[in-house]
Amino acid sequence: MICKKKDKHLSFNFFLLPLLLVCSFSLWGQVDSSYDLSKSKLTQSTSISSKYRYDPDSGMYLYTSEIVPINVKEINKAIRAFVGSNFANVEYTRNIIWDSYTSFISPFDKFHHHNFIAQVKVKDVKRLKYLEVFYNPLNEKVSSDFVWIETDEEFFRVKESKE
Repeated sequence: MICKKKDKHLSFNFFLLPLLLVCSFSLWGQVDSSYDLSKSKLTQSTSISSKYRYDPDSGMYLYTSEIVPINVKEINKAIRAFVGSNFANVEYTRNIIWDSYTSFISPFDKFHHHNFIAQVKVKDVKRLKYLEVFYNPLNEKVSSDFVWIETDEEFFRVKESKE
């Protein structure tokens, strides 16, 4: 009997496919299915209250894995004092929110600071305004490169010009 080239591949695939199926079932059949799901951490129920802790200093419930600065009260006091002393048109500071952390390292210089957003009430302006301030944890100083523009009734960043 003479077989054509296509018939050889057909007969080979005809025998190979069932052989692969049998081998794969025997491989999967060796998996131990006696795994105890009750010992799994995924199925253990934890109450929601155990994921939060009460912070008596701030009076808030915080997520247990949240990182809170140790001196958050001092940082808030320093920011409020800075805003009160540098912006005479601000009546009060309402909220102070951590925004970001910036770090810079080069062969010539290195610095890092935290950015905070202070929600402030400006005199003779109906809406609350937002002011970005920087806190340097090394020298514990607060600074800002924003100024109040009376005509726009908004804080804007000052761009230094080189002349």
